[in-house]
Amino acid sequence: MQRTLARQITLEKVIDAGRYGSVHLGKWREDHVAVKIFSANDERSWLREIDIYQTVCLRYENILGYIAVDNKDASTYTQLWLFNGYHENGSVYDYLMTHTITIPILIKMMLSIASGLCHLHMPIDSTNDKVALVHRDLKTKKIYHVV
Repeated sequence: MQRTLARQITLEKVIDAGRYGSVHLGKWREDHVAVKIFSANDERSWLREIDIYQTVCLRYENILGYIAVDNKDASTYTQLWLFNGYHENGSVYDYLMTHTITIPILIKMMLSIASGLCHLHMPIDSTNDKVALVHRDLKTKKIYHVV
């Protein structure tokens, strides 16, 4: 587990907040990253996400990219950080709030979402550790829009 990354990140703004933590736009070296911050009380959720992202064969073009994890002492408590790729176009929800969707973009979105879900749900084969996974919380705010 990477233990120095949190000290190298500059948090720029809060992108979203939910049941298990908040998501921030961060700057690491010259790159933007998404930083999901869990409280120490939600360690089980943090560990579960780590376990899922580190699953063999989960890296896929239509699945959010995993970078690393770290923890950071915040005076009287510990924050648990998870780093993912950042998508500057935001979520499908953000896109739909500010754009009129065209048929070609709708088709591209549907194919991308279906491809990612198909990869998650399907075990690859019995010779590796990729098991079928279910998302359990799929919504437009959690699907990132790539044009």
